[in-house]
Amino acid sequence: MDNKIRQLFPLFIHQKNLVYLDSAATSLKPLEVIRAISSYYEKYSINSHSESNNSLSNKVRDTIQQTRQLIAQKIKAQIEEIIFLPSTTYSLNILALSLEHYLEEGDKIFLTHLEHSSNCYP
Repeated sequence: MDNKIRQLFPLFIHQKNLVYLDSAATSLKPLEVIRAISSYYEKYSINSHSESNNSLSNKVRDTIQQTRQLIAQKIKAQIEEIIFLPSTTYSLNILALSLEHYLEEGDKIFLTHLEHSSNCYP
């Protein structure tokens, strides 16, 4: 991996020879993301679905909306198609449950031996 890219991730600063291949389980966060998360907890730390109409809740809602818009632009999607869930595992479980009514006994789902366990359990 390019050394400039490695420097964005604190783990590689502390573990210079590490080769990290488990992003399916836990993705590494660049320093900018760590700082943004820390800033949120230090300055706002409120529920993003708060119905309050104050500067803190408005700032959090605006940031989420701006993030949705940025992601939508990057992947050429509609802003309404962007949702945030707590983890890939949780997301896969939601997907599996939503398919329950479309699958019938005898249907087959193919996975490779390389799949992360989160793909298999649901």
